[in-house]
Formats: sequence, C-alpha cells, structure tokens
Amino acid sequence: MRGDPEAPASDGKRHALVLAMAGGIDPGVPGRALELRRALLSTGVWQDSAGPEGIALAPGVASSRALIDRAFAAAHSDGATLLLGIISDDVKAEDATVLLGPGGLDLGACVRELREHYRGIDGLVLLLDLPIMLPPGWTSALGASALGGGRIEVVVGNGLAAEVARIAATGIGSAASCITASDIRAAASGQGLPAATRDPSLWVLPNQARAHDATAGSARATLIDARLAGIVLSPAQQRAAENAIEARDHRLVTITGAPGCGKSTVLAALTRPDQVAPIDHCSPRHVAAIVLIHAWHSVEEIAAEIATQLHARIPGLEPRPVNGTVPAMATERLLENPLAECATAWRRPILVILDGIDHLPPPEMKRLDDAIGTLLDRHEGALARLRIIASIRDTIDVATLPSLAAGLRVCLLGDPAWRGAPSGEPAGEHDELAVRQARHIMAASRDPEAARFVLALLLATGAAPILPRSAIETALATRGLPAARAFVGEVLALADPLVERAAPGTSEETVGLRRHVLAPALRSVVDPAGTAMVVAHRAIVDAVQRLSTAAVALATYKRLALPLHCLHVGQPEQALALLSTAAGNSHAADNHARWSRWSSLASGILGPGHPVVLSLRGNSAGARGIAGDPAGAAEDFTALAADREQLLGAEHPDTIATRNNVAVWLGKSGQHRAATAEFAAMLPVLERLHGPAHPATVAMRDHLSHYLASMAATATTPDAARATLRDQQRMLGHDHRATLATRFRLAAMSAAPGDHAAAISEAEQLLRDQRRALGAAHPDVLETLYSLASWRLRSGDHHGALGDLIALAEGRAQLLGPDHPDTLAARGSLALAKADAGELHGAIKELEDLIPLQQRVLGPDHPETLAARNNLALSRGKLGEIPRSLREFGQVLADRERVLGPEHPATLTTRANLAWIKGRNGDAAAALRAYEELIPLLERVLGSDHPRASSARKGRARWARELAARRA
Repeated sequence: MRGDPEAPASDGKRHALVLAMAGGIDPGVPGRALELRRALLSTGVWQDSAGPEGIALAPGVASSRALIDRAFAAAHSDGATLLLGIISDDVKAEDATVLLGPGGLDLGACVRELREHYRGIDGLVLLLDLPIMLPPGWTSALGASALGGGRIEVVVGNGLAAEVARIAATGIGSAASCITASDIRAAASGQGLPAATRDPSLWVLPNQARAHDATAGSARATLIDARLAGIVLSPAQQRAAENAIEARDHRLVTITGAPGCGKSTVLAALTRPDQVAPIDHCSPRHVAAIVLIHAWHSVEEIAAEIATQLHARIPGLEPRPVNGTVPAMATERLLENPLAECATAWRRPILVILDGIDHLPPPEMKRLDDAIGTLLDRHEGALARLRIIASIRDTIDVATLPSLAAGLRVCLLGDPAWRGAPSGEPAGEHDELAVRQARHIMAASRDPEAARFVLALLLATGAAPILPRSAIETALATRGLPAARAFVGEVLALADPLVERAAPGTSEETVGLRRHVLAPALRSVVDPAGTAMVVAHRAIVDAVQRLSTAAVALATYKRLALPLHCLHVGQPEQALALLSTAAGNSHAADNHARWSRWSSLASGILGPGHPVVLSLRGNSAGARGIAGDPAGAAEDFTALAADREQLLGAEHPDTIATRNNVAVWLGKSGQHRAATAEFAAMLPVLERLHGPAHPATVAMRDHLSHYLASMAATATTPDAARATLRDQQRMLGHDHRATLATRFRLAAMSAAPGDHAAAISEAEQLLRDQRRALGAAHPDVLETLYSLASWRLRSGDHHGALGDLIALAEGRAQLLGPDHPDTLAARGSLALAKADAGELHGAIKELEDLIPLQQRVLGPDHPETLAARNNLALSRGKLGEIPRSLREFGQVLADRERVLGPEHPATLTTRANLAWIKGRNGDAAAALRAYEELIPLLERVLGSDHPRASSARKGRARWARELAARRA
C-alpha cells in the first residue's frame, strides 16, 4: 500500500516515458517508439523517466503498469511535468474503456488512479499513436476533471509518433514559440480532450520554425505567444502594421492609440507575421529586437534586453566597456558604442520594437526618450541602419518627449466589433469581471485559501510578469501546502484571464497580473480584511531569501522588485542594502534615476520623514552630481538639509553632513561664494559642539580655507589656513595627508594674489614631502603637480610646466587608467601647455589623439570635450592652417551655444577666437564686425575690466586700423 507522498518544488523538469506495446500486427511499432523518444530528447527539454533509457519495447501489462507507476512517482518527486508516449497496434475500445497491448492494459483506469495519488506532478501529456479512434467518452476515464490531480493534455492519432518527430525537427510555421498539444492535434488530425486546458506550461516541443525570431529562446517569446493567441488583425491594425514597416524614410515610428485599441497586438504581429496575417515587406527575420516594457523596467534594463537580442543576431556586436572608475551609461556601453563601432557585414535595417513606453514612470519615460534621440542622431557604423518602432498611449502628451514627437506617428483606432479585439468594457465592468474571475479561481481550487494566497502574492508584485514561479511555490511550501508546484500550476491555469506568464513550464518561469486587472477590485476579494497584503509581501521576502538557485529570473526580481516588499514589511534597511548592491556597477545617471524612483516609492510607503527615505534622497542627490549636474545636486542636498534640520535638528550629525554636501556641490558647480558661505556658517557650530581642534572642525576649516583661497579672498585667509595647519601638525603629524593638503592650500593662497615664485617654491618643497609620505602616484601628489604646472605657466616657465604635466598625465594613467576623465583632463592641459610653449605640432597631435577618447568617455557635449576642440582649432590657426581652423571654430561655437548657452564664458571665448581667425584669414571686415558684436557681451557677462574684454577691444582696434589702411 502506497504512503502519502510529498513533493518538493521543481526547477521546471520535464520527464518522458515511451512504451511500445506491440501486438505483432505492425512490425514498425518499436521503431516508431524509438523515433518518438529520439525526437523528444533532441529538443533538450525532455529527459528519460522510469529507467536509464526512458523507453520499453514490448512490455507486458504488469511491466507497463510498473513503469508508468515509476514515471509518475519520479515526476511527483521532482514536481515535474510528465509526458507518456504509447505506440500500440493492439487496441480494444468499448465505451469508456481502452485496453492496450496483448494483455489489455486499462490505460484510463491506470492514469486516473495514479493522478489521484501522485498529485505533485506538474501536468500530464499523453501522446497515443494508435490505429483506431477512441470512443468520445474515454477521456472522462482519465479523471481529467479531478481537482488537484494536475493538468492534462491528450493527443491520439494513427502515425502520431512520426508526426511528432517531423514537427520536432521542422516546427510549425503558423504556431507560437512552443508547440502545444492542440497544434499537434491539428497537424496530425488527431483526437484530444473535449476542452483544452489552456495551460501554457503544458507545451510539448519548442518550435524550430521560430528559431530565427528576435525573441527565440527568451521569456519574451511566450509573452508574444499570449498576445497573439486567437488574434486576427483588424483592418485598422493591418494598416498600422504595414504603414510602420513601409515608412523606411523615418527612423522612428510611434504607434499611438487609446488603451485597448491593439497597439501591442500590432507590434507583436510584426515579429510573427506568419503566425497572424501576412504583412507587406515584413518577415519573422525583419525585427532584430523587441522589448515588452513594464512598470519595473528602467532604461538600463531596456538597453540590456535589446543588446542581448542584437548580440544573437548581428555578428561582431559586443558591449564596449569603459576603462577607469566611472562606468558608462547602459545605453552607451551596450548599444550606442557597440553599434557605432560594429564592423559587421549586416546590411538589413536593424529594427527595434519598444512596446508600451507609457508603462514607465514619467522620469524614466523622459530618459528613454533622450536615449532614443541620442541613438538616432548618430550614423556611424551599424547605427546608420537602426530603426525604432514604439507604442505609447494617446493619453501621454508626446510633445513632452521630443524624440518621439519628432518621429512619424501612426494613430490606431480600436474596432470593438472585430473578432479578437478587446471588448472595451467600461472601468466598472472591468472591476466586476476581475472580482468574478478571482472568486471562480478560489472556488475551483482544491484549497481556496491557498489560492487566495497565490492571488495576494501576484497582487503584491503588480502588473508585470516578473515574479518567479519558484518564489510562489516556496512561499506555499513554507506554509505547509504539499505538492506546491502542482498546486501553483493549477491556480495559474485557472487564473489565465488575470495573469501573464513568461517562460511557462521552465525553471525561469515568471508571472504577474495583466495590466488591465484593476488592483482595488482584486484586493476587495483577496484582502477584504486589509491584512493579507502585508503577509504576502513578507512571504515573498522570505521565499526569495530562501531560494539559492542561480536562475536569472530570481536575480532579476531581487534587483527590480524585492526592495518594495522589504519596505512593506518593515525592513527598509534591507531595501536600502539591496538597492545599493544593484547600484554598484552602474553609471551615475542610471543610479540617479534609480534612487529618485525608489525615494518616491519609499516615501509613499514609509512617509517622507523616514530615515531611509532621507538616505535614498541623499543617494539620489549624490548620483546626480556625479553624473555631471553639480548644481542640481546642490539644489537637492539643500532641500534635504532643510528637511533633516526640521526633523532632526540643526546640530544632528546627519543634518551637518548634508549641509557639508551642499557646500561641496556648490563649490563643484562653480558657486564658490555660496559654498564659502555655507562652510563659514557651519564652522561655528562644529567649534561649539566639538571644539576648535576636533578633526571635523579642522576638516571644515580646511574646506573653508580651500574655497577662500580659490577666490583670492582677504589677507586674513592665510592666517586661518596656518592655524589649521598648526592644529593638523599637532594632532595628525607633519606627514599626514590632511596636513600636507593644507600646505598645498597655503601655496595656492600665495599664488592667488600673483606671488607665483613663492607658490612654486612652497609647492616644490611640498611635492618632495608628498612623494616620500604618500607615493609618487598618490592623488594629492598629482594635484600638486597640476597646480605647480599651472603656476609655472603663469610665471612664464612653459618648459618647466611641460615636465610637471607629463608627470601628471603618466601618474593619472597609472592610478586611474588611461581613459579616466581626470587622465583625459591632464592630457588636455599638457596639449595646451605645448601650444603655449610653441610646440604646436605636438599640441595638435596630442589633441587629435585626445578628442576621440573624450567623446567616447565623457560624451561629445561635455565641456572638456568642447574645450579640447576649441584648443585644437586655436592651435591650427597659430600654425597657419587657417581654413581648417576657421571651419572647426564655427563647429565648436555652434555646439557650445547649444550646450552651454550663447552667453557662457566658454562660448564667448570661442567667439573671440573665431573673430581672431577671421582676421587671420584676410577678412578684416568680418573680424571687426565679430568683435563689435562680442565686446558688449563680454563687458556685461565678465565685466569691462576682465582680460578677455580688454583683449577683444585690442582686437577690434587692430582690425579697424587694418581695414582703414586698406581703404586708404
């Protein structure tokens, strides 16, 4: 007598047993059995069950029964799907009884008994190659309607084994990515159950006909399967698809329309025109990549999905990592640079589909729009062949998304009367439908409360198919439910109208609510008492932490959504730790978006004053500054400091630390007076709290001295710095890094009023001590080298400065890497010094090598990239390459006006250089006009006494004299 077996959660295993029950009538039965087994194993998704070979040729009734029993037991133990293939030429059928083989195995009774006992199997597929059609009532003998017995699919047909082998090899062109029992029945004209289970996890074969689709082998393929199931394109959808494909002159096409009009259906159809309806000039190979965007997506995730698909389709396309300590943005690293540098022979358009941009939060939507614009503005390499077709709801103001607004828009109107179109029920009817469906799921389940719990887990995750099925199974098993995997499979099959499933029936299966499912309506059924959701969030946290599998789906969920559950269950510090781990290898701009998004989510859950919310805001502000927006970072830190002061008090350490960040980012944004005022306001507070010699006070005074020195402040500033130095020497020692840093600031103070000789002398002594105490490539040594070179240049010692700058560039390359922004800045200074020393050829060579690196690492619009281009044009002009210099100055001026603004000091410098080169080109009148237009701007922006204004007035006078002389 069998015991009561328990079954663990599975990792998506699929077992197969093939029996050749020959009666001597057809000698080909064993061969067909072997052919079926080979076909199943060749797919790589089925494994032998109930024996080392998973096949039995001519077994007797007792042996057949034992083998089938063992196969059920093994599938139950593994929580696996079981496929039972039987080929027989000896079949006796009467009413609901079918006897197979010479001994007469009652297959229906055998299967029914085993299904009722081994409830841990994750579904059953029967492939029966029989010479006769079975009685219509036979399937009832299988117990197909028995709750808790697992799901079942049946295919019966003469010659079925050979047909399955053929389909396994070639696929079915009109089918989805996974071939189901229904597909095989249609191809083989076979029998099956009266009503299909509609369980997408009970697929039989991967469809080889879909092997060249953009989504082949990915979870996206099964999501597209679901979107196209039973769909016939309406005339409006057909026109929209054809218009999008045929608009070859437009690199960006956006399909817009109301919710439910079929935008996603159109885009899914473009990837599978042979499955739905022929679309002119479109084949399954036409689409290179597709992303089905959901609410948890970020630009970083979208770029990674596109890159993965393109890498599989375009030879020679590889991610381009960036050297140094600052990672490149995901779109630059994974898409922009690889496509630009791709040397492939790929000649077809590279069509990328982005479905559902409106699913993203508004800030992420704007970032994606910016990324699209950047990609399509470039034409190098394979980027020239890139096309994007996107969809977005017409409720979104596309005018706020410049890139999408600039593309071609295709408006799609819904057609509720068309077969396969959305029903178009009003919101109230959607509510009622969700309630009815949820109640049906619980009523039809063998454990209504466990089914309610599964729905609560889905509701806790939201409208995105990202929750690993293994997490649901683990959560149920933890609550004591036996055969959790089979039960989850049953609930998900019942919940088909409410859920989306990606990669069903595999170890990577993920699930989530469909977007049209309204959470409040579902919550009214799942959580009427208002307590189930917290339990669900906690169960997900516990389940994910228990799972140790290396599944990609689980790692993705940890990164994207697990912090939300931690916030809901009172583990905000754990949420912060997870987010910090995810941010470790990302670009600051990607991190800024991530921190901003999570600070908003956390604020809604924990309240705006919670410490973790304030920490998230601080991380967001810091990432914003590191990404290149120091003024924005200072603004964010200022708001955070005000909130912390109100909540914690003005003298709380977190408040003081935040105010310090305000001052730091004000200084980095060039607002030195504001930074100095902030440091000066904090210094008395620290002196009162800790005393004048406390390290925090000393550091604050050190900051203050630095900014005062940089602004060439009053004569009392050196005294304040010397007081700091004495404290540091007494507390930290003469060779401490902070002590040496203050000596550097004292040298800088000597240089500020113009005493470069004293500054150089102090810096030379300091440099020797720093190299001894810190090492030759220490960052402080490199900073001293940079300043020493600057002071030598100002004193006229150009050749001495060159030696310092060469050492600086070599040291930064050794410390930071050759592509680090600071290394590139040192090379830019070296090139400028070479030009000032008269080594124009060397300067031009240095800049020509440097600028492509700056464009890749910093971006073409970065201020330092533009400065290097300005210096290159200036060096060419000095060398006599006038036409080329004139052309390059014009390009730099246009870019600086666009990026920095027409009145930025750097823009005005380029205008002055352009005026000078026009004169050198022999066009005195143009030079004079340029100076006359420029001088009022220089005097207003920089002041009439500024050296650049004075130099411009001299240039105007010179070319006025030249023009007068020519006229005379």
